[in-house]
Amino acid sequence: MWNNKSLYALPLIAALFWGGNFVAGRAALDELPPFSLSFLRWSIALLVLLPFTWRGIVSEASFYRSQWKEISFLGLLGIAAFTPLVYLSILHTSTINAAMLAASSPMMIVLMAFVLLGDRISGRQLAGFIVSLMGVLWIVSKGAITQLGQFHWNTGDIIMLASNVIWALYSIRIRKADPRLTGMRGFTLSIAVSLLFLLPGTLWEVYGQGVLLFQPAAAWNVLYLGVFASVVSFLCWNKSIALLGPGKASPFLNFIPVFAALFSVLFLNERLQVAQAVGGMFILAGVYLSSLTKRSVPKVREQGETGVPQEVNA
Repeated sequence: MWNNKSLYALPLIAALFWGGNFVAGRAALDELPPFSLSFLRWSIALLVLLPFTWRGIVSEASFYRSQWKEISFLGLLGIAAFTPLVYLSILHTSTINAAMLAASSPMMIVLMAFVLLGDRISGRQLAGFIVSLMGVLWIVSKGAITQLGQFHWNTGDIIMLASNVIWALYSIRIRKADPRLTGMRGFTLSIAVSLLFLLPGTLWEVYGQGVLLFQPAAAWNVLYLGVFASVVSFLCWNKSIALLGPGKASPFLNFIPVFAALFSVLFLNERLQVAQAVGGMFILAGVYLSSLTKRSVPKVREQGETGVPQEVNA
């Protein structure tokens, strides 16, 4: 069914849809605040996934019940905390800024793994981290990197960097999780639990701020987020990991900020600033430099379910 060249369309499609998450999310935020938007997005994703996963979940119900704490923690970090933070960030900074800063998350994962797990950082990884950090500072300072002491940091940029920390913690935690929790069934359960965590914030927005959940003006954007940015991208990414392997698929994640910036210019009429372009190139160069580190990559067998994307924050 797949030839060698067509296989590379899978991670590219995943990056395309994750890049669109920033733009569709920003457009939907004109009608829906962060918690309500997150709740609707993942409710749609759950409805799409359940028909394909519920039988397997029921058949292994005893296992999943025994893992309810881990499932809850993964749902809290990876969805209920991370997603609203991304949307809150986009409310306070440009979509391009948010996407470029999000591209630094792989380096944040390397750093957090070093701090929390004692993983070794190679010389190339350290150099990549420094280069990526220069890119982050270049973006948030708008190119005035030598004047950071007097620079007023943008709230949205700070929130996006905080979301990177959340995603790094999630990625580290999922490395230790049972493989059955990182597949489609575990992902479905994590979504279900995350909706419970998102519910209080959503109710506060609905009853405290008078938000209407069903906004016709935001319907298409919410549908895109729930189906394409959450489910289709996940399936494409998992398939690419199974058929290509993590080493060949992971570099395509660098296209996420590229697509996000392109869509922001085309659909949100944002302008790509010189500082954003330069900072983005530093970040991507740092991530690429780090990825050159030689290390063994576990083979992923295509047997039923494959792993969740551990270094994608969208």
